[in-house]
Amino acid sequence: PALAVDGNLKRVLSRYFLISTPYEKGLEKDIRALLDDKEFFDVLVDTGSRRVNEAIMDLGRSICTIRKPRCEFCPLKNNCQAKAKGVQTELPVRIKKAATKLTDLKLLRFICIEDDKILLYKKKKGEWLENQWELPTANLSAEIENFKQYPLLKADVPEGKALKSSITRYRIANFTIKSNKETLLAKLPQYEQREIKFFALSELPILTTTSTKILQQEKITS
Repeated sequence: PALAVDGNLKRVLSRYFLISTPYEKGLEKDIRALLDDKEFFDVLVDTGSRRVNEAIMDLGRSICTIRKPRCEFCPLKNNCQAKAKGVQTELPVRIKKAATKLTDLKLLRFICIEDDKILLYKKKKGEWLENQWELPTANLSAEIENFKQYPLLKADVPEGKALKSSITRYRIANFTIKSNKETLLAKLPQYEQREIKFFALSELPILTTTSTKILQQEKITS
């Protein structure tokens, strides 16, 4: 006999038994220890673990809800320790995460098309979205410490609306420029050392999501 320790079960039992262990600091471990207690284990054996599991999950879903528990309708209200102390909505304890500070990043995506083929490069191991193909890209922002995802290009930001995207802790504005392979390599010789290749527009490999959106925005692909 065993219970599936899902979010509903954690919430119901942490309130019923007044378990103040934070969600992120071992609540599940403490709940599982509780389930191994002989008195509770006997309830599982006598009633059936499946029925107990479904009952607690249903209770958490419909009555012992996250923000507005309907304690007046709860069949466990007489012995619920959280209700007795009036701290139902404070359990289970959650540790508030500090808001992630986003760094603005301006990227220039090169669109090089020759004979209905487009130039792409393959992302290396350790880079964002490794092994996917992407439009050759330069970092237009002031140099960010230890930022190695894209080579820095000292150039003006192109006019026009940028395509917005984000990844990890970066908020990205994606600009585009039409070019050719020779100009690209003259501006960004780093791509001489990369796996770059022309692909037919009708037979593109797996692209990064942003590259796909750019090609659609530029009406290069549908």
